[in-house]
Amino acid sequence: MNPAHHLDRSRHYLDSAPANLAAGDCARAAQSLARAASHAVTAAAVHWHRGHHSRRRLTAALGGLVYDRRIAYAHLRTFRDVYRLPGQVLTATPELALRMVRRMRRRVSRLIGAITAAIAAQPDVPTLEQLLADPALLPAPLPAPVITTIGELKDALGEYVDTEYRSHPIDCHGCRINYHEPTPILTD
Repeated sequence: MNPAHHLDRSRHYLDSAPANLAAGDCARAAQSLARAASHAVTAAAVHWHRGHHSRRRLTAALGGLVYDRRIAYAHLRTFRDVYRLPGQVLTATPELALRMVRRMRRRVSRLIGAITAAIAAQPDVPTLEQLLADPALLPAPLPAPVITTIGELKDALGEYVDTEYRSHPIDCHGCRINYHEPTPILTD
C-alpha cells in the first residue's frame, strides 16, 4: 500500500475531530484522533518496509524512527497516549474532556507533520531484496566522532574523570597519569 494513502486518511481523521467536538461528541473525536495517529504511523511503517498490522508493530516501527533520530521521542509518547484518550474522555468532565481532545489534536497534528517530513527527507527507501541484490545501496556509515579532550575520551569509554582534567587535550603532558601502563605484579 502507498504511504500517501495513509497520510491522506490520517489528515481526514484529524480534520474530522473538530466537527465531532462541535457536535459535542468528545468520545468520537478521541477515536478520530486515534485513527489519525494510527494511519500516520502506518504510512511511516509502509514507507520504511516495517510491519504494520498491529498496534505493537506500529509502536515498534515508530520506535525505530525515534531510534534513527528521524522523529522526536515525544511523538512516540503521543502515539501511546492517543489510545488512552477515549477511555479518559468518558470519565472526565465535559470541560476537561474538551481540553484533553484539543490538546491531543495538536499533538497528533505534530506527529503527522513529523512523519510527513521524515518521509520527505528520505523518499526512496530500498527494500531488503534490493539491498541484497545491490549492496551499494547501503547507506554510508556515520563518521566516528572526533575526540580532542580527556573528558570526551573518558565519556566515550564510560569512565570517570575529574573535572580538573576534563578539558585537557588528549596529548597533555601533565595528564600522563591517566594513560600509564598497568603496574606489573612482581613475584619472587
